[in-house]
Amino acid sequence: MLDQDFCLFLEYELTKAFPNSSDASVRNFWCDGVLMPDAEKYLSPKSVNDKRYIPMGAFSGESGQDRYELILSFGRKSLSRYVRGLDIKECVPSPEDNNWIEVNQEQKTIMVRLL
Repeated sequence: MLDQDFCLFLEYELTKAFPNSSDASVRNFWCDGVLMPDAEKYLSPKSVNDKRYIPMGAFSGESGQDRYELILSFGRKSLSRYVRGLDIKECVPSPEDNNWIEVNQEQKTIMVRLL
């Protein structure tokens, strides 16, 4: 399930994960908000099952105020839980791992790979 509670959870997990990034240029980043998608159509189980991602938004960067496109990419576990309407918080990898977040500062995108 994707709701404001999950967005708040992801905001804090991103802020904890940035200092562990293998990309030194994002280690001082923090997140000041994760935004729900602009359109409800992206949230349907069929859409997520077909595309395996949801386009969202985030305020991030060194100031925490730069607008980024956040791509929430679903792995097998998170996809299975999402289409069944279950909580996907447990599918967010540990902040200590450094391979589940990819930041492109030029294109202002953050890719988040769920389990």
